[in-house]
Amino acid sequence: MTTKVLDTLLMPKLTLESKTFFGMSSILRMELTYTDSATRKKLSSFLNEPIFTLANLDKKYRSVNYLEKMRLIEDTRDQKGKGWRKLGLSEYIYVSILLELRKYGLKSNSLKSFKTIFDKHSAHSIYAVLSGHEVTMIFKPDGFCALLDPTFLGIYETEDPYFSEVTPRRNAGEIQLKLSYFVAKALSLIGKPTPTIHYSFAKNADLSQEMQRLKEYEKRLLGQINQLDPENDERLLIRRLKDGEFLLSHSKAMPNTDLPLSNLSALVDEDFCNLNVVKRDGKVVRLEKTHTEKLSTA
Repeated sequence: MTTKVLDTLLMPKLTLESKTFFGMSSILRMELTYTDSATRKKLSSFLNEPIFTLANLDKKYRSVNYLEKMRLIEDTRDQKGKGWRKLGLSEYIYVSILLELRKYGLKSNSLKSFKTIFDKHSAHSIYAVLSGHEVTMIFKPDGFCALLDPTFLGIYETEDPYFSEVTPRRNAGEIQLKLSYFVAKALSLIGKPTPTIHYSFAKNADLSQEMQRLKEYEKRLLGQINQLDPENDERLLIRRLKDGEFLLSHSKAMPNTDLPLSNLSALVDEDFCNLNVVKRDGKVVRLEKTHTEKLSTA
């Protein structure tokens, strides 16, 4: 079972109101998530230490002041509105991208979605580029923007219908920028080696053929994951047993009730399940039902 299948199945469905999308393989995200604390501290310092000035941005004071006025960047100077403005590596890359997008005539409202997604995912994105994986930034006229690693760029470019509900669709009129260009430019200014991109686009095989090659238990497992309802706070815990088979624990929140605890059995249809009751200040604030089943790999 491929990583991209699991990654996309665990994503919430895109809606018409969605303005951002972050597509990065769990393999890449885990590399940063599970690094030791000392390494993560060094990386944070590397990304945020204020070493750049506006001179590194060709002294585009008016443009930077406009971005600040539109609340796309913050004034981090000791005396607000006075003194030298200094930027960390991450912020310098962010401002450089905003200035580049301004050349294309994108308005501030279109740039605010990018601020949202970059604030949340800049560390993972820059780390991916430093690891040799390109991150493609996509901007659409309605303000929608996305950050895509090679795996998700492949899904996006090939318009795989299997992922149509959870990944953005292509349409006419969009801007694509490569994050590696801005990272390399920033690093060259401070005498640091620039990253070499080894992976920029993942060509996806026909998913229908890939699904046909799955074993029966893998199809059932994917079916269970695909049926999870994020609106109902559903979870699926998968444990592999010593005999190679799987134990699936499906949990979902239940509506709070005024029933006495002794009558909670009236809420359950199954012959066997677990009920988790959370009480605060004498009141039941959460009910969760967990049904467990064994999935044979035979």
